[in-house]
Amino acid sequence: MPELLYLDTARLGLMSPRACRASVDFARFAGEYGATLYLTDFLKDGFSSLPSRLASSYSGLEDWHGVTALRKTLLEVAGADPSANVLVASRAATLMQIAARLLVRPCNNIFVTDVSWPAYQHTLQRAAHQCGSQITTVKIRRDLLRGKLTADELIVRIVTQFSNSSCDGLFLPLVDNLGVQIPISRIVASIRKKCELRLAVVDAAQAYNHVSLDETIRACDVVIAGCHKWLNAFTPMGVGFFGRTGSCDYIRDSVCRWKRQGRIDDPLMQFADELELNQPRQFGETVSISPLLTSNGAAVDALEKQVSRDIIESNVDSLTSIAESHRWRTLVSDPALSSRIMLMQSGQLEVQKLSSESLRRRFLDRGIALSSYAKGIIRVALPTRCLTKNDLVRLDHTLSRTF
Repeated sequence: MPELLYLDTARLGLMSPRACRASVDFARFAGEYGATLYLTDFLKDGFSSLPSRLASSYSGLEDWHGVTALRKTLLEVAGADPSANVLVASRAATLMQIAARLLVRPCNNIFVTDVSWPAYQHTLQRAAHQCGSQITTVKIRRDLLRGKLTADELIVRIVTQFSNSSCDGLFLPLVDNLGVQIPISRIVASIRKKCELRLAVVDAAQAYNHVSLDETIRACDVVIAGCHKWLNAFTPMGVGFFGRTGSCDYIRDSVCRWKRQGRIDDPLMQFADELELNQPRQFGETVSISPLLTSNGAAVDALEKQVSRDIIESNVDSLTSIAESHRWRTLVSDPALSSRIMLMQSGQLEVQKLSSESLRRRFLDRGIALSSYAKGIIRVALPTRCLTKNDLVRLDHTLSRTF
């Protein structure tokens, strides 16, 4: 079995070194000390609270400095203003449920497209139905994948449709699951010049630690993401950002009220608040703590890892050249819409006839992990390191085959 070339970060990222050490040492700590006061002090006050004999034995936990420090680190990774607010939850789906409630309350007609994640779309539709709000869906995926829309044309289409449909709410992914990067900050600015936009929510599940979130967080009202993909925490934890002047108080007050009312059912969110405020509930729910530690470790790794644009462009050029020489074509052609997820389709009929699972398996058998779809389409998540000569040779040999 050849050494694995992992190009499937868009599905689930490899666990980063610090996240891995935190996970291993926390498991060791749990096996030897359990839920003693040492654990309580550690979670609340950080690694420095441990006695020196424990600290030396569990150095993989040294990056943990408490929930407040975690929120700050998550903001730094996003490149966001330090004054922005951060929510953590056991599941990104919890944050989507919150975002959907926030959207449907002030908005009569919410604009969405067919590039949103189906589960999130369903959550929003259910919330809209309960509140009596309308959802307007515009189809753009086919034109995007056929290269019929540039970034500028996409902005014009969305803004025009938003205005013509009398929409006042917006929900879009920053990077969709097939790798198309939506120019959200430009879209939001154009909409606000033309008509009213009461609330804008962004799905950044494929974007966090992949593309910059700074402009998106400043321009939009709620940005939701997870730590198990591009951040490389591996263990799922949802993270949400908000802080735009004009909606910040509405969001904060709503979330606080829903917590008091028990309308937000997420034990990790509740536990993180209790740790930060030092107000533990007497009869609180038992919660998995590991996501806090692994997400924190992965975030620290991300801050120390400089992503070179030259390396990314070199990887794109190398993969594109190899693919085109073997009749694989890139589906998203406008560089302004591209990300580190490359979507390619084979021109070989034998490959197009394979099921998505068979295609993915055949790449894996040759030591390459990636995502695949019907009709000979693969999704390659490019790494931040430079692809080596051996990597390129393996890709060349694999893409040249008709299977």
